[in-house]
Amino acid sequence: MARKSTVWSLVFGCSSRNQSFINGKCGWIDIHQLRYILTRHHSGSTRYETKSTRKSGTSSRREFIFGIGPCVLALSSGRRKVFKIYMNEEANNTTRILLWKFPVSIFVILMKRMMSYKGINHIASLHPLVLALDEIQDPMNFGAIIRTSWLLGVDKIVVPKQNSAPLSPVVSKASAGAMEVFNVYQTPDLPKFLQERAAIGWDVLGAVQPITDDSHHRPVNCAEYSLSKPTVLVLGNEGRGLRNTVQQQCTQLLSIYPHQAQNSFQSIDLDSFNVSVAAGILVFSLLKNSYSTQEKNLLSR
Repeated sequence: MARKSTVWSLVFGCSSRNQSFINGKCGWIDIHQLRYILTRHHSGSTRYETKSTRKSGTSSRREFIFGIGPCVLALSSGRRKVFKIYMNEEANNTTRILLWKFPVSIFVILMKRMMSYKGINHIASLHPLVLALDEIQDPMNFGAIIRTSWLLGVDKIVVPKQNSAPLSPVVSKASAGAMEVFNVYQTPDLPKFLQERAAIGWDVLGAVQPITDDSHHRPVNCAEYSLSKPTVLVLGNEGRGLRNTVQQQCTQLLSIYPHQAQNSFQSIDLDSFNVSVAAGILVFSLLKNSYSTQEKNLLSR
């Protein structure tokens, strides 16, 4: 029996004109028909996969990748097969020639599975900086974090199997296509994963707000912290932050101390950063500080 496969389509910038070019030489579709297809897709795209679907690693749900950057990267990475390509009739020759370079005939229909998370089995071989996301659920935040991680040099991202945003086309778009070339790993038990990392000598840094009642785990200013060993940086959920079970596995708590004094605008509730912004600040600060330490060590020899 043939297994179900997710239908993937690449949408290359549809305009407001009456026609949109499909599949290179194959045919045409009215823009209103395409809008109808997209509307039907978005109305049913928020469901999570069923247990039976997850078991086989596939999905029967139709999904779209959209935007020139994500589409080109999806084709370039070779990690996807494409069912259909929808392309603006006014797409320039450069785009059309680029598509023909791939080992896929544009007018031929191919089947594609939904992009899935990688297993966590080979996490021991990762490079020193890993980003763990504790139940990040907003796809825009997830995509922005993937984009930042890829650009700044994070080696891998790890997420819990439950209550995390799926690797969806919205995430791909928000990541500017970085999701197509960046590996995201999945673990069934994030606290256990962190505990195992700490047991073999990794630093596990939990990102929290600057003020905490726990005197034994007073957060360190990220501007003063340097990486000295393999490290996992853990970022919490958009609303509640780190779960207690996750925070308990952290070997050190880390904070971003704002430049603006906390009592300057007491009437304004600005006590934290958006999680994707915090990810960028923390990762940049940690890597910048670690590079400076390495350079000083070389100079002192």
